[in-house]
Amino acid sequence: AAAAAADGAVGAVALTSADPAHGGGCEHLREGLELLVHAAAAAAAWLPYPVEALDDGAAVPSGDVRLIAVAAPGPRADHLVFWVPASRTAIVGDLVGPPPARSIPGPPDVPGWRRSLARVQALAPERLLPAHGDPILGAEAVGRALDAARARLD
Repeated sequence: AAAAAADGAVGAVALTSADPAHGGGCEHLREGLELLVHAAAAAAAWLPYPVEALDDGAAVPSGDVRLIAVAAPGPRADHLVFWVPASRTAIVGDLVGPPPARSIPGPPDVPGWRRSLARVQALAPERLLPAHGDPILGAEAVGRALDAARARLD
């Protein structure tokens, strides 16, 4: 609906991870709308459908909005953040914000999670879009959210 309202179309899906809360509905979208699914190469082992593998730093080769894949292990080894340079937006998946309500995550990689948070902070985003919870808008709110995510790892 949002794409149609903006006189656009959905051309692909970019997955932050193969977590069931993220990848669960993609098979239907992929088949029903004939969409490509982009994810980290490691996500392919966990998904029952093919994905277009993205390496760290790769641009998603679909759509009108430039998304850059940023390897962000921590919540999962296959976790990605998608950086939108034009709007200084980081689509952070499960890296920041409340945890998923309907899945049981595996053990996190805490040192990797800390490094991933530092990578996101180095991008100097003006907004974060977590997988669960509300958008985080403004540099100060982003800083507080990143600090809160680090504190949860202690």
